[in-house]
Amino acid sequence: MINLTDQNGPVCWPSWMGETPRVNCPWNAAEEKLLVARFKAGDTLGVLAQRHGRATGGIESRLFRLLGENFGTRSSPEYCALKDLMKMREELARLTSKVNDSIGSLDCAFPGLRRTRGL
Repeated sequence: MINLTDQNGPVCWPSWMGETPRVNCPWNAAEEKLLVARFKAGDTLGVLAQRHGRATGGIESRLFRLLGENFGTRSSPEYCALKDLMKMREELARLTSKVNDSIGSLDCAFPGLRRTRGL
């Protein structure tokens, strides 16, 4: 078992385990508590990923899940980018729905349009 409670530096992983030995492993309460504490202390996502043996995306996702909107209190570029992506995703879903509604209206008005025009 790897001890993540060491506050003096990154946990060392055997080289044969690769850069992210704990990718897709379940998180435990102690690991989450340490993650939040080190994030609030100013560790970057890269340092946290190395320390926990996980990918930066996994660290970012877990912090967002644990801290929610408070994840951005440091105004990290990662958080800002994540927030922008979430807004774009919502806009894309709205536009996709609007296009689908328009196509549905066309189907009602012109039932054979898809067959003749290859739509």
